[in-house]
Order: sequence, then structure tokens, then C-alpha cells
Amino acid sequence: FTRDLVVLDLECTGLDVQKHEIIQIAAIRIDKDSLAEVGRFSSYVKPMDWDNRDPAAMAVNRISYDMVASAPDAQKVLEIFENKFPAAEVLLAAYNTAFDIHAEVHVRAYGPAFSV
Repeated sequence: FTRDLVVLDLECTGLDVQKHEIIQIAAIRIDKDSLAEVGRFSSYVKPMDWDNRDPAAMAVNRISYDMVASAPDAQKVLEIFENKFPAAEVLLAAYNTAFDIHAEVHVRAYGPAFSV
């Protein structure tokens, strides 16, 4: 790698990118030379519409409202994430890439809602 690698994983309230929201962002930073973990990030995200969640998705991620109720909003979490892992310093890799990257693009295009 030419830069450190950040492996990103998102948990969401469902799989429909038009109506579900990100409720957790987690990532690890891997050193480009040693491949050792050199950084870690995890934050819950307070959803705008908890009632719109898909019960099947919630059974998989096992995130409850109590876990996200006092979490920062999506815009704040994204700001913290970008400060911890500046784009100029890292390459981004994502688990379930098609969905996660669509979510990231949606956030950048539509702002604070951080919907996916």
C-alpha cells in the first residue's frame, strides 16, 4: 500500500439505501508497512427515524435504541471519523462495499441526515 489502510464497517437500520439509516460506524487502521493495527474507531449514530427500522436487520446487528439514543448525530460522527482518518493519509476499504460506499456517497451528497 502507498498509505495506511482503513477498513470500514457500517451497521444500519435496514438494507434499503433509500429509507434506512446508519446506526454504527466502526473502523480499524492498518499500517501500510507492518500490517499491524495502529488505530481504531467505533461510534453509534443516533438515527433520525428509529421507527423506520427493519426488524430483520436489527436481529442481525443487535443494536437497541438504548445503544443509540444518546449517540451523536451522523454529521458529528462523520466529522470525528474524518479527523481521525484524514483522506490524504489513508486508503479506505469497506466490508459489504457496495452498500457501505453508497451510504458514504449519500451522506456527502445529502448532508446531516446521513441516511443510506
